[in-house]
Amino acid sequence: MFRYLCIFMLFSLISQSDVKLGSEEEHILEYMYTFFNSSHYEVVGLLDGEPVDFYSSVLKSPVPKKIWNEKERSFGNQYWQDHITSRQKIDKWFLSGAEDLKMHMTKNQSGDIVQMRFGCKNIPERNPVHDEETLFAEFAYDGETTMNFIHNTNKWTPVDFAAQLIINNWNRKKSIKYQITNFLNVECYQALYNFQKFELNATQYNNSSDPLIYTVPRGSLKPGHNNLTCLVTGTYPSSSPIEINLFRNNVNLTEMEGVRSSGVRPNEDNTYQLRKTVMINASESEVYQCVVNHKSFPGTRKNTWEVKKHSEVKSQVEGSAYIGLFVFLLPVFIVVVVWILKNRQEI
Repeated sequence: MFRYLCIFMLFSLISQSDVKLGSEEEHILEYMYTFFNSSHYEVVGLLDGEPVDFYSSVLKSPVPKKIWNEKERSFGNQYWQDHITSRQKIDKWFLSGAEDLKMHMTKNQSGDIVQMRFGCKNIPERNPVHDEETLFAEFAYDGETTMNFIHNTNKWTPVDFAAQLIINNWNRKKSIKYQITNFLNVECYQALYNFQKFELNATQYNNSSDPLIYTVPRGSLKPGHNNLTCLVTGTYPSSSPIEINLFRNNVNLTEMEGVRSSGVRPNEDNTYQLRKTVMINASESEVYQCVVNHKSFPGTRKNTWEVKKHSEVKSQVEGSAYIGLFVFLLPVFIVVVVWILKNRQEI
């Protein structure tokens, strides 16, 4: 139960960040580790509070969460993978450090969750000063911070007195301090700069053209019926959901009413598409709507398609035929009348 509480607290932190892109804005790159036991730990990387990647010892490989790192041909994927490789040293050290801290803390307290948070910020008016406001690393035990890494001294300092003994041991290990300081002072800032650039490029790429919506009627194998398809294509990224709802006479249709979904599928240009289809009865007068929501739209988009009965269509066709016939015969009638009047005058 406590495990899920910790995960809930973790993602609460994710939702609290609201930092905008821009060279004059503050940005932050952070990694949040949760250690459950020697065979299970999880890591989430966050750029300005939004997930960049997620790793679980169960999944075995990092899961990309941005358009610029989610595919091998994405423009930031290779740099992200190189960054993951360099971060794996921290991952290995975290495992040994978390086990060490857990063994020590369980002698003094009753708990079982070890967490670590570290990363870097760029604060325009403070850069390139590296201090506790721009670089940070801390350990927590069952949600309570137990120690912080002080960059001016390159040493861990206790917040919880129970962590004092283990800190003394850690501060004597130069390899641990080197890995932390090197990552925070060099690699973290490089990654933050590049990730910002990739995110900005992705945003501009995303806004270069709006997704397209098509409402297309097609024939059906069932006599007297057609398939009405709503297609949304050209969306970014795959992690941003496309919401399509089909309505008949303002009633939302579901799978129970025969709505079929293609699922989100990739296009050749790294965009995505989704289509939903419903069978319509050509013998009924109905009004259908395709209602689409996506983060790239300023509001809800609606496409309307009206289906009319065959009898109504037939009446309209017959009426149109009579009007057409009248328009065709009227000049002939006028010519005949003029000819008759002219002949009378000659007589």
